[in-house]
Amino acid sequence: DDDALVNILTNGTIVDSNTGDAAWKLVRVAADDLTVFAYFNVLPRDKGFVPELAAYRLDRMLGLDMIPVTVRREIAGQQGTLQYVPAETLSERERVADEKGGGAPCSLKKQRSAMYVYDALIHNPVRTPLSMLYSPDNWQLMLVNHEHSFSTRKDRPAYLKKIELTIGDEWRSALLELNDEKLRENLGDVLDKRRLSALAKRRDALIEDSNR
Repeated sequence: DDDALVNILTNGTIVDSNTGDAAWKLVRVAADDLTVFAYFNVLPRDKGFVPELAAYRLDRMLGLDMIPVTVRREIAGQQGTLQYVPAETLSERERVADEKGGGAPCSLKKQRSAMYVYDALIHNPVRTPLSMLYSPDNWQLMLVNHEHSFSTRKDRPAYLKKIELTIGDEWRSALLELNDEKLRENLGDVLDKRRLSALAKRRDALIEDSNR
């Protein structure tokens, strides 16, 4: 569960890592008799900005459970985030090529619809098939790669301009619960004031859209 994974990623021993030039480095983390894989991503230069951790926390605040467990951690003198990588995953590209996922308990269409609203909220500029992962066990969609999200822009990202968002009662209730105080309390240490303000304005715009 989330708590166990947070403990392993935060306190586990880094067994080995792929230290290539890629922005994301695959590492193996061990704690007691458990070993998991995770991606390490160095923090951006902007002070007080931890986008991957912000994306994870906001996902849990909304009750989506679409972002893999993410923690902040220092490795080899570098500050960054560790994000859990399930043992078996398929990217959207692989899923489409294999024509799988049609029997998902929660339809892929519904999951993708939630992804669109979430990306509009965090202003994720790019969503590629490689940043959409699935567990073959239940075809639950997992979203990764949010380092360019949480812009100070208040509009929708370009890739969503022509996509009609479905904001039903559940989304509306979740967005209404996401008041300014909760945003500051849960995200104030990972998003600066300008990004928090822009996030709140995008939230308000989505709530307004749900009234139409």
